[in-house]
Amino acid sequence: MDTEDVAPTLDAEFIDVYKGTSGVIMLLDITKYWTYEYVQRELGKVPEDIPVIIMGGHRDLEEKRAVLSEEVHSFIAELNRPRHAAAVYYMEASMKDGFGLKYLYRFFNVPFLELQRQTLLAQLRRNEEDLEAIKVELDVHEQSEEQDYDKFRELLERKRKGLPTNGVCTVAAGANETAEASSSATEERDV
Repeated sequence: MDTEDVAPTLDAEFIDVYKGTSGVIMLLDITKYWTYEYVQRELGKVPEDIPVIIMGGHRDLEEKRAVLSEEVHSFIAELNRPRHAAAVYYMEASMKDGFGLKYLYRFFNVPFLELQRQTLLAQLRRNEEDLEAIKVELDVHEQSEEQDYDKFRELLERKRKGLPTNGVCTVAAGANETAEASSSATEERDV
């Protein structure tokens, strides 16, 4: 069929159809070869992190088939997508009798699970960064005046005697006041 006979389509040439997309279904009519050529052209425009299923429709019109299943599978195998790229699947369906709809329904899990995996990986990266930051804070804190037990005891002694605590481990004093308040609240609750 001549491409002159093909009506213009609104596709990725005109708008960013893949922005915010989690999965792509590309349809082709197995009785019209030009639809397969269109899928071949457009598949390269789909970002590699988005799972794709190519669905060959009109499976019930086998006698009019123009696109062979093996040809599509071969095309997918030769895509040379990076190892980390999302998968590209092929299936055939018939809306006349519902053939293939179960496979399509199962494909809908792929984008969801990919999105969930990406979210979990991002959370793990943030967790790793937080863990490293806390380790650095602990190392710094370990060397600080706040971890000097003698100074801490001196501060407690000065507070008991009602002496000024200026310059003596002031952060620890605040921590001690919090601990004392918590202790007195517990004692009141127990009474």
